[in-house]
Amino acid sequence: MPDLADLSDERIEIERVAGIRAVLDSMQPDTPQVVIPDENGVPQVVCYDCLNEYEVITPIPPDRLAANEYAIRCIDCQIAYEEEKRRHA
Repeated sequence: MPDLADLSDERIEIERVAGIRAVLDSMQPDTPQVVIPDENGVPQVVCYDCLNEYEVITPIPPDRLAANEYAIRCIDCQIAYEEEKRRHA
């Protein structure tokens, strides 16, 4: 049986993701980057698609941001996005 601390941590994470989703619901896919604090309170850019479609917080790696400082998707989601655009072009 999980202890109360584990349940509390899980509930906090659920509420944090719900709050982030509320912001995402008002955004369009090509809007500015999603920046949320990590567990230490340090701002991090996270993948819009991972968060919006899969409810997974995926930080965009520093090397991706160095290559494209305005990136809104992790590399896997960016590849999928571009493939989808090509299919509908």
